[in-house]
Amino acid sequence: RVLAKSDAKLSDHLTITSSITESEAYDFEYNTLGLALQLKEQQIVYDESKLLPNFPNPFREKTTIRFYLEQAGSVEIQVQDALGRTITRIEDEFQQGYHQLPLAGSTLGETGVYYYQIKTDHGFEDRQPLILME
Repeated sequence: RVLAKSDAKLSDHLTITSSITESEAYDFEYNTLGLALQLKEQQIVYDESKLLPNFPNPFREKTTIRFYLEQAGSVEIQVQDALGRTITRIEDEFQQGYHQLPLAGSTLGETGVYYYQIKTDHGFEDRQPLILME
């Protein structure tokens, strides 16, 4: 199991060398081929707008709110406490596709259960829980 301690691109921190074992690849006639590692970014595509679970959850310092929009438009995200009081609100225009928004635990204040809700100008609405730990 590998646990990341901070956000990073794997391609910036992973290299494969032949320093211990020679890296080799062969074709069907046993000819040696060149070998290279390529890391490609995954394109996340859904057939409809979707609010994804925040990650990590529960969290202490920072979490990431993730969502996918089937079409570009205006988006409002509200974080509310368990009583429905709005703690923070984000409004912006977003392009069609996958998006990630960081959320600092210090924005919320106290430990507890919160909810984040998304509303778009094309009628999509959804809500997810998030948990702030001590």
